[in-house]
Amino acid sequence: MPATHHLKIVLKNTDPSIWRELAVPSDLRLDRLHDVIQIVMGWEDDHLHEFSNGVRGPGELRFGIQDDEFDDGLGPALRDEKKGILSDFAPRKGSKFRYWYDFGDDWVHEITVKAIGAAEPGAPEAVCLKAAGACPPEDCGGPWGYMNLLTVLADPAHEEYEELREWVGSNWDPQRYDIVAANKALTKLAARWRRPAPRLKASK
Repeated sequence: MPATHHLKIVLKNTDPSIWRELAVPSDLRLDRLHDVIQIVMGWEDDHLHEFSNGVRGPGELRFGIQDDEFDDGLGPALRDEKKGILSDFAPRKGSKFRYWYDFGDDWVHEITVKAIGAAEPGAPEAVCLKAAGACPPEDCGGPWGYMNLLTVLADPAHEEYEELREWVGSNWDPQRYDIVAANKALTKLAARWRRPAPRLKASK
């Protein structure tokens, strides 16, 4: 019977806390989990990313998009995330791993397996269950830059207020999260997973 992983994602070093809870297939490939995380968090997928199990030394595992240009030769080799499976990477309740997005701004997400259970008939393949906090604006300077942004936006008299308010948009609210829109996007994503690969035309 198909199984489901119930995950909690916490974006590290932000205050107030930004987190998501979601359910995804246990046999989900890590490249597809990357797509799910981008949607539920609210990122724009403009930067590199990496999964790791957080273990230091010989037991460390790293998955991502393999690219020799970004291989520094330090630590374990980066494995192809298309060959990584969530249930192998995080096999039990309580398992933890890290998703690192944007190697410049350094957005570190700690992901914990809250539960593993049988998939309910008719349930969405991927669904955001709970959430708190809006996603920080892309390229805002990482956690430090984000906290500075919140400080400025809380003070209309600040010399940078007008500039940063225009940059983030007048409607941006650090506490607002549209879970309905996120789940609609996840439904479309799951439909693409089921779409068969296009057949190649035979050469004449």
